[in-house]
Amino acid sequence: MPAALAYRTYLETKYQLHREWEWIDWEHFQNAATKYSSWGPAMNKYLHGWLATAENVKRRNPHNIQTCPFCSRPETTSHIFQCNAPGPRNAILSAATKLWETLSEFLCPNVIAEIKRHIMGWIDGTECDIQTDLDFAITEQYAIGWSQFLRGRITDQFYLFIRDRLTQQGHTNSTKAASKKITRMIHAIWDCAMSLWKTRNELASTSTVKTPSIQRQCWSSMATFYYNNQHQFPDFDRRTIFSHTLNELLQKSDQYLSRWCRQVASAFHQSVTRTMHLTRNTHRLITNFVIDTARPPG
Repeated sequence: MPAALAYRTYLETKYQLHREWEWIDWEHFQNAATKYSSWGPAMNKYLHGWLATAENVKRRNPHNIQTCPFCSRPETTSHIFQCNAPGPRNAILSAATKLWETLSEFLCPNVIAEIKRHIMGWIDGTECDIQTDLDFAITEQYAIGWSQFLRGRITDQFYLFIRDRLTQQGHTNSTKAASKKITRMIHAIWDCAMSLWKTRNELASTSTVKTPSIQRQCWSSMATFYYNNQHQFPDFDRRTIFSHTLNELLQKSDQYLSRWCRQVASAFHQSVTRTMHLTRNTHRLITNFVIDTARPPG
């Protein structure tokens, strides 16, 4: 399979783009990519959904948690635009305001107003009805996805709309002018996304909300398991090992909790081994008794 076809198949499968693939303005997307001065690994990861969000980190290491470091919802790539926690929310609104200001330099106000209304509706999780002559472009972008719009994958109807408007205004080279406007719009969108991702990482590094370490989560899960199965321990082990309540134990330090889990794991293994040994011996005694009873006398 050629590389271009394999790449298309990958994106179509990942983002559920089938007939919508043909609606995306790939010409201006590629043109914007070749001229984007801030292109780097983070940009490439963002376009393909590979940023180190909590969901992606958990996919690489199942012991991590996939919730956002600021709220309790799963952190996907789209979530960096939709987090409702105070810090990220302020950063989102600030980045969006800067985006509208940048777009206002080369797009007409009605286009910006319609894009702003639908983008903010997507960020807030609400749908907006279509009220302007951009209905065809907005309808196609809905099908492609506003999350794809924020990755620069926009419908070619925006280009056609801007080109036709420039032609109506008597512009001498509306095709070239429209191409420049679309390229600048994609660059502004990417600048907004990269700025927001940078702010998210800065907020996460200075956040006062402490996320439990992976080791701490493992020890807590093990302690919960042992408390739920303490009936399998002999009485003399149970009284010694489970002297605290589970809540009291989980308040202990990492060092204490890890040492307790290791000790209980050893005792648990010995208890299970002892039970299996007794069961095996009991089974052997019963089998011998049955054989002896069934054996004819003499």
